[in-house]
Amino acid sequence: MSNYDTLIRVSKMNGRKASADSTMTLTDQRSLIKGELARIGGRQGKPFEALDQSGFTVLDSPAVKEILQRVESGASKGVVIAYGDRLARNAWDLGGFFSRMEKAGGEIHDASMPGIDYRTPEGRQLTMMRGVSSEGVYFAAKRRGDNVADQVVARGVANAVPYGYRRNDGSDPSKDAKAFVPHPEHAAVVKRIFTLRLQGQRVAAIVRVLNDAGVPSPKGRKWSRSTVETIIGNEVYTGVVKLGPRRNEYAHRPLVSKSDWKRVQTTRAVTLSGTYKAGLAGGLVVCSGCGGPLKVAGHPGKLTYSCRNGSADGPCARPVHVTKTIADEAVEMAVAEALDSQRLAVFASAKEIAGAREELDRAKAVKTDWLEKAELLTAEELETGLAPKRKAVEIAQERYDELVARAEESTDLPKDGTAFRKLDEAGQRRVAKLLIGKAVVSPPLAGRTPADRIDVVPRGGQ
Repeated sequence: MSNYDTLIRVSKMNGRKASADSTMTLTDQRSLIKGELARIGGRQGKPFEALDQSGFTVLDSPAVKEILQRVESGASKGVVIAYGDRLARNAWDLGGFFSRMEKAGGEIHDASMPGIDYRTPEGRQLTMMRGVSSEGVYFAAKRRGDNVADQVVARGVANAVPYGYRRNDGSDPSKDAKAFVPHPEHAAVVKRIFTLRLQGQRVAAIVRVLNDAGVPSPKGRKWSRSTVETIIGNEVYTGVVKLGPRRNEYAHRPLVSKSDWKRVQTTRAVTLSGTYKAGLAGGLVVCSGCGGPLKVAGHPGKLTYSCRNGSADGPCARPVHVTKTIADEAVEMAVAEALDSQRLAVFASAKEIAGAREELDRAKAVKTDWLEKAELLTAEELETGLAPKRKAVEIAQERYDELVARAEESTDLPKDGTAFRKLDEAGQRRVAKLLIGKAVVSPPLAGRTPADRIDVVPRGGQ
């Protein structure tokens, strides 16, 4: 009695255990394979299971490679499968698999085609025709799946609702009913987390702040470092929905701007206590030589913000330093002036928002009207004409979301510079991070005061 290896393949287990009764396809395949072994008078060799394995790629899997090696070494007489497409749905690679098995003298027994030998002219034709047919089914299903995925992402829909959002309840008629809208309570917590991180707070400190304030975590328990890090690293809070390579950059209202999200991913925590406590400029001052952040250095009575003398790109060609009090005062003055003038990009008026919303509605109307008149166009003509209209909607949506986000940020800002100077240290740092992008410190030059060496760049500036 010869040994025959067996192969069971399942494309998607969806989290089910291989031993679970619910995975009927496993039970079915095992039963068919057992019957085929009995029919040919074979003995069970090594059982192989390719779980969560696509029919298009399974022939390159470790399981199939080992089956071939065992047949070639004589450890197995061949392989038994339940039915053809469990072996593969890739006709191109299937031919190579058959050739290698034939060269090794291996047998292939398909329980759904009993008695058919793939090595005979008739068997060769039947097995390859089935392979081509299975491949066609695979590509048709893939095409349907891709179309569904494209539509889902275009609608801004995702399966899991992240903390800080909820499904659209009609509060945003411009979005799909299953798209995300900010949660009335949780969105504020997410914004607070990003604000604290932008201020240079360590993750551990953010966890402590939330727990001390009695804020429940997404699971209703205490906050943990991993929960905060997950939120900080989740791009969904910039308004994006992703599915594989697909992205919808403006799927829902962002809770943090894209630029701030990118800054948070590389934010270094600043020292908030002790002799080398960072002041108002901490986390904002950068070196003109290498663009890296400056850290508090020196000694009591003569503290400075100084270049780290290098970055991942190599040593700084011209490191700089500036007196700490001068840099803090320069940032304080820039923030106060910004609040007094109300001219920075963070401020968005109701008139601007209304105008942006009208522009968004117009762009959507143009797109909808064009689609209604494009029934007789070919797929290529449809895509060519639709692309610029879709882009116009995306641009208008981005502008509208940006203005709304600015308006939300500015609601808690002090009304002017005098009110800003009355805030405590934490409050001043929060406001500074909202209004200032960075403060670039240049090397000393003749005729320039230390304050003149600091170029304060507004948030959103270059």
